[in-house]
Amino acid sequence: MSVSALEDEGRVLEPGRFYLGETSEVLGSTRFAATLYATRSLASMGMWIHFSAPLGHTGAVIRWTLEIRVAHRLVVYPGMTIAKIAFWRTYGTIVPYDGRYQSSATVRPSAMRADRHFTLGRTG
Repeated sequence: MSVSALEDEGRVLEPGRFYLGETSEVLGSTRFAATLYATRSLASMGMWIHFSAPLGHTGAVIRWTLEIRVAHRLVVYPGMTIAKIAFWRTYGTIVPYDGRYQSSATVRPSAMRADRHFTLGRTG
């Protein structure tokens, strides 16, 4: 998986900011579940690419949205390898993913606001 849609000279990512990115490849499987992680090299340099959902459901074959933070200033470049994917055998009857992100073709912000039970901010 690599960084895409960046200027040739790269982009400086700053600590304290939250970035949404995407994989340049369409990833996933109709037969296996998948997990996506930062490469060891990038993680050791202080870059995290997933905070909430590294598991890709069986049947989710999409461009993955990346949730990116860095510990210190870090430059990323187009085509830079930043992640790896692992596929996991499933057991039992396969029920393909049919959720709100199924047809993701680009970066997808949270669709949680569509849930009628979701509220942003404090309650009470």
